[in-house]
Amino acid sequence: MTGSADAPERAISCVVEPEIDLVAPAFRHDGIDVYVCPSCGTLVSDAAYDPEQYDESYYTIASDDLDAIEQRWGFRWRYVLDGIADRCPAGASILDVGAGNGLFTKLAVEEYGFVATGLEVSEESARFADSVLGVELLVGDVADHDGTYDVVTAFSVIEHVADPAGMLSQLTARLRPGGLLVVATPNPGCIQRRVKGIRRWGMVCPPHHLNIFTSRGLERLLARAGFTVVHRETISTSVKAVEPIDTSGQLLRRAVFRGLRAMGLGADQLVFSTR
Repeated sequence: MTGSADAPERAISCVVEPEIDLVAPAFRHDGIDVYVCPSCGTLVSDAAYDPEQYDESYYTIASDDLDAIEQRWGFRWRYVLDGIADRCPAGASILDVGAGNGLFTKLAVEEYGFVATGLEVSEESARFADSVLGVELLVGDVADHDGTYDVVTAFSVIEHVADPAGMLSQLTARLRPGGLLVVATPNPGCIQRRVKGIRRWGMVCPPHHLNIFTSRGLERLLARAGFTVVHRETISTSVKAVEPIDTSGQLLRRAVFRGLRAMGLGADQLVFSTR
């Protein structure tokens, strides 16, 4: 649902703190009202979830070039898996919700010795993972999935759903007692947002991204679901500015990655939490 410039103001609720009404939109993006919670800073879009967006043009499956997939995603996923391996033994079970092209699941099994299952709502993504990477993903919604796991991951997921608190409840149901939840979501404190401003920052793109969480908002969302944050940092997937001049070993990308991470300016928030 979208607002109108001529329509009277109406309240929607913050998805983190639903007791807070958001009456006046902060700005509009492509005709959709975007609100900012005065308490936690979360950006809430007055738009509905669009399942049709995950077709063959979706960015995680836009290229079937294996080298390009490895160059873009390999470093990121190995970095995250290193963090999981520091906290969980080999052989631990992982459920990756929103598995995309399946590379994270593939690396978790083949290089780290985890028992990893990828779950994906998009049949197109699952077909891509099978045909291009040789990874079999389960197709379906986490709400309909059975089983519990030592680790549940959700990368670039909660910003897409209209009810992130409900999504966290579904993830919790799949997590064993004392298990580890690992979440990544866009970072509104990143370098791109600081340079471009909030209205021109590419991550504000409803109805693709419905909610964008500040670090304060994300921590409150997790706390309300019963989680305690044990580690947080920021990470970046690719650093396009250095790609044309980078080495084959991505030395410049790694240096920029470390620098942005140290300053909290990476593109995504990465949070490890337990319950």
